[in-house]
Amino acid sequence: MRMVDGLERESLVERRRTVGNWTGVHPTGKGRRTAGQLLTSRTSRLTGVLDGLGDTEVRDLGALLAKLLDGLYQGCGSADRMCRPCDRAACAPDGVECPVGAADQRVHDQSAGSAGSAGSAGSAVSTPGRRSPSAAGKSMDRRAARRPR
Repeated sequence: MRMVDGLERESLVERRRTVGNWTGVHPTGKGRRTAGQLLTSRTSRLTGVLDGLGDTEVRDLGALLAKLLDGLYQGCGSADRMCRPCDRAACAPDGVECPVGAADQRVHDQSAGSAGSAGSAGSAVSTPGRRSPSAAGKSMDRRAARRPR
């Protein structure tokens, strides 16, 4: 709640009462603009890092990152914790599966005993920075916080 309180103090989000005692957290215009600036900056930096790699190297890097992502995901076990600044359009463009969602599925398949679907999803990983950022703040309004009455 401290994070939401801070964002609200900065006029980046606002709380709106929904059903019962649930309160949704929604980005303000300033919050959307700020999120857009952050995503653009992040994408710009990642693009610069990847510019020196060829297509094959980028594809190979994607496969390696998918394997690392599985390990990271197993460590925290939460897509929401892993991807707070989610930029789905940059991370999973053109219908490509979200890499964190894919890691989540592989981990759950493994724990359910579905060993056949636990392979690497290197081909399903899009390397960030090669795409333009999504509309700012889209994912922020999908997260809700519960606040006591």
